Amino acid sequence: MRGCGERKDKALYLECATSPDGLPIEHFIFDPPIPINQEPFRAPILWRDERTGIYHVLIWIGKKFYESPWDFIKEAAIKGVSRRIPKNFPIHKLSPGSKMLFVHSDAILQNWQELVEELKKQGISNIPCPKENKNHKELKGNCIALLYYILKGEETEDESEYGKWVDRTIGDLTYSIPNPYKKIEFQPVFKTGIFLYAPITNIAYISKDGQIEEYVKEIAQECKLPVVVKEE
Repeated sequence: MRGCGERKDKALYLECATSPDGLPIEHFIFDPPIPINQEPFRAPILWRDERTGIYHVLIWIGKKFYESPWDFIKEAAIKGVSRRIPKNFPIHKLSPGSKMLFVHSDAILQNWQELVEELKKQGISNIPCPKENKNHKELKGNCIALLYYILKGEETEDESEYGKWVDRTIGDLTYSIPNPYKKIEFQPVFKTGIFLYAPITNIAYISKDGQIEEYVKEIAQECKLPVVVKEE
């Protein structure tokens, strides 16, 4: 089960499927995330890139289901991406170049230098940057991996140069992240940002009984992306 629950019957979803031949999730991470002046929104928003004319979809990832961008990233790496869209969403404007752009209120740690100083006091001088950026790894930039160090999890007996390791659970998925060796006094200040993107490989229509509504057939005829019927 995904962190946000099961998919709904007779609903449409944007999908980005996983593949053994595909790129690793790290390829799709924005590090650091891209700042965006955006209030929380429920339904996906169509956004046009003025440089290319290609339409993309902004998707808000809420803290209710995903406390941290990393919760969503780790789940997406295993299960792929599936996001529900309204039946009246302008799907016809999407194309093979369209992407989902994921937004989280806690994507950017604004006072990251303060956290770096706390980590250095504990002898942590390297962190596991997902993009293998040398400056980020050596705590010389605002790396998205710094978000690991403010998250809670179940303690393990494992330690490394990155700190002590804890197990964190989202939905039915458990993943390991580094934490400070000892508890630190740090109050994070966040800014909203785009932290991840995913190509839209297809539109999925969920039909548990195999029946297809007429409007879906019309969408399939005009859509530039594949429309696939699935039972779940």
